[in-house]
Amino acid sequence: MSLSGVVTLLSLLVVCHGAINLNNIIFGTCVEMCSNSLIIRAVGGIGGCAEGYECRSNGCGHTCQPVLVKQIAVMCPAIGCALFCPSGYATLANGCPSCTCL
Repeated sequence: MSLSGVVTLLSLLVVCHGAINLNNIIFGTCVEMCSNSLIIRAVGGIGGCAEGYECRSNGCGHTCQPVLVKQIAVMCPAIGCALFCPSGYATLANGCPSCTCL
């Protein structure tokens, strides 16, 4: 939340409930559930992540989050095929069309 959002929220609370004691407002803490640093793991006792997860920032601290698999776009060459395929061409294992009818 931006500073203007906090000011607006506090303004609304003051209008609705009168004066607010800011000492009683509880804010969340940054959770450090993991680390990518071998030094921090050894000294701080913070571990790494299980297989299939990686330690990433969540904006305030670090947590184990699922590994995101990035797909690389395949640039298929133009096929110079003399076949006319009314149902389209079959595809190769890489997703590119082949000169074979479906």
